[in-house]
Amino acid sequence: MKRVSSEPTIKSVEPPSIVKSASTSSLKFFEPFTVDIEGDGPLGLKYYSIEDDIYIKSIKKGTVSDEFFEIYRDLQITKINNLDISAISNKEKIDLIESIWITNNKIVLEFKNGNFSKEIYDFLDNLDALYYYKHFIDLGANTLSDLEFIEEGDLIKMNMSKKLIKTVISNINSIYNK
Repeated sequence: MKRVSSEPTIKSVEPPSIVKSASTSSLKFFEPFTVDIEGDGPLGLKYYSIEDDIYIKSIKKGTVSDEFFEIYRDLQITKINNLDISAISNKEKIDLIESIWITNNKIVLEFKNGNFSKEIYDFLDNLDALYYYKHFIDLGANTLSDLEFIEEGDLIKMNMSKKLIKTVISNINSIYNK
């Protein structure tokens, strides 16, 4: 058997450069998004209405909805199973959600951000901590002045890393010149 000398042909491939624009992540936050919810047990959503729209008022702990970090307080529900719900009453919207859930234990909801706090969003975005936005809103932090009441224990309960906790607290303290 004759040996053949071979050289691998590896081309140099440069990874694409990623440019993070402040406006890119902000724009995505305002876009409607869907969540496919499926599971056993109660859906666990409570609602409130403003004019012809329904919003998430609360999520009961230990329910199927509580397992989805994408679902949080004050999200507006804009579609149910890809159906436009703008022409039906708020009571009909809620009844439709409950009926679909009871029948199938599965539902697709489209949301858009309702009572959105740009100040908290920007604060967390600057720290690469947007994952915790829902937690801050749930604690009642809707403005920068509300951050004064955030304690280290609150951040620990969010399962935030020690390094990020230190960064968040430092940034909160810099707002109040502590």
